Amino acid sequence: MTRYCNLECTHCCSDSGPNIPRSTDVPSETIIRIISEMQHHGVTEFYFSGGEPFSRRDFIDILEAVDPAVEVYCATNGYLINKETAARLRHTSVRRVTVSIDG
Repeated sequence: MTRYCNLECTHCCSDSGPNIPRSTDVPSETIIRIISEMQHHGVTEFYFSGGEPFSRRDFIDILEAVDPAVEVYCATNGYLINKETAARLRHTSVRRVTVSIDG
């Protein structure tokens, strides 16, 4: 989805960081289409990580495109989750948000 991250951790295994251009992000329409195709073919779990997935303004919209029967897990550094984001997450298929505190 994105290699952009608001942090630049030396231990990052996805080669992400704040200097990655956002122009390399996969368009949301493409992601939503792929999610739909994967669900059609029986995928029952999605894992989103990054870069920082919550750096995408459309990330909650993408999560809302996942069928409620499908389990979703997210890995994040947590910096970009605010009350509004948390409230919107409640209405998605997200089962777990893992917050990395080692960055």
